[in-house]
Amino acid sequence: MARRPKRDLLGTIVRGLRALDYLATQPHGATPKELSRALRWNISTCYHVLNTLESEGYAVRDAATTAFRLGPSVGRLAQGYSARFALLPTLRPPVVELARVTSENAYLAIHEDREVAIAEIVESTQRVRVERLHPGYMENLHARALGKAVLAYLPWPEVRSQYLGEDPVKLTRTTKTDLDEIHRELETTRARGYSLDLEEFCEGVCCVGAPIFDAQGAVVAALSISVPTYRFEPAQAELIRSVRDAARQATRLLGGDVAALALA
Repeated sequence: MARRPKRDLLGTIVRGLRALDYLATQPHGATPKELSRALRWNISTCYHVLNTLESEGYAVRDAATTAFRLGPSVGRLAQGYSARFALLPTLRPPVVELARVTSENAYLAIHEDREVAIAEIVESTQRVRVERLHPGYMENLHARALGKAVLAYLPWPEVRSQYLGEDPVKLTRTTKTDLDEIHRELETTRARGYSLDLEEFCEGVCCVGAPIFDAQGAVVAALSISVPTYRFEPAQAELIRSVRDAARQATRLLGGDVAALALA
């Protein structure tokens, strides 16, 4: 869902958050000079921001390399974020099992308060990292299997106004941005019971998703896997079956009637 930028923001906090976002993409850390080049900030600003984050436990500095990495306070924030999803403890086991069965990364998204946010990522032995995805990510629903699996079961006027905005972003050469085309794909997704992302969010990566319903028949979550295209194409039918099996199991755990929902 597109978000409108606000103007009444504190620049120092914005810089601190952007520094944290950058550090999250650098598993080996980043020096102030590297941060300066990446974010195009004055080097003294980088030192001030990183030193402040370090003092509060949100960054730690390696004495040998002078690189900063995410600190333990970030873990507390991540735990707090996950705790907001009441369904997560119930739905985590099917996602973990899906990663084990397919040997691919598995994802869980929760549909809550008009948001479809990633709540869990389970990396597997053959993991393929999709750099932009992380717990809390909720953008570009039109291009992701998780998003499509939820949007397909919502009224189109609501999807159109609340989740897509005026101009869906074209992320790759195969991303669908025409609203009529997106609508048709969501109808297809609903009819067959699973969603596909064929390199629409990330080049070289395909995804399969499926919806999860509660006891009232409302779509409350979705799960998916991400697979390199070269592994996806020969195993597509089996992967789809595994994802649908996991979604059916998750729906049963929530008391949903799989047969009534045409998921059997």
